[in-house]
Amino acid sequence: MSKIFLLTGHVHSGKTSRLAEWVASNKSIDGILAPILNQRRYLMDIHTSEKRLLEVDKDHNSSSAITVGKYFFSCEVFEWGCKKLMEAHNKAPNWIVIDEFGPLELRGNGLSNAIEYIMSNRNSLTKTKLLFVVRNKLVNAFRHHFNLPLQEATKFEYDT
Repeated sequence: MSKIFLLTGHVHSGKTSRLAEWVASNKSIDGILAPILNQRRYLMDIHTSEKRLLEVDKDHNSSSAITVGKYFFSCEVFEWGCKKLMEAHNKAPNWIVIDEFGPLELRGNGLSNAIEYIMSNRNSLTKTKLLFVVRNKLVNAFRHHFNLPLQEATKFEYDT
């Protein structure tokens, strides 16, 4: 069964930036990062470094966008991110990084389809470690959502 690691911290504390440095120097990592570039949120495939603009303008086609507070996110880019996570699962690398498990995923949106699949099938990933980025205030919700006892997920807190 895969070991689960949680990288936690407050919003905009540098979690994704720190992960980007780590994955750049390690080829046995796959998954998705969600960097902010030019003040817009992207999804990035760790394996290929391909980036897709996730955060869209409010005048974007509303049927293909999800609203979270003042932000609008592209459903198509989330679908792409889910596909990339599923591909990562099938390759069974040393690490799969999922940036991030947030309010959308708790509601069954965002990257939730791929995350649910990976968590449901983590027994098949005997050597793959799963690293989730989870905001501090959602750690307990994450554990509850996946019915994880405290000792089953190692937590690392990162705040600058």
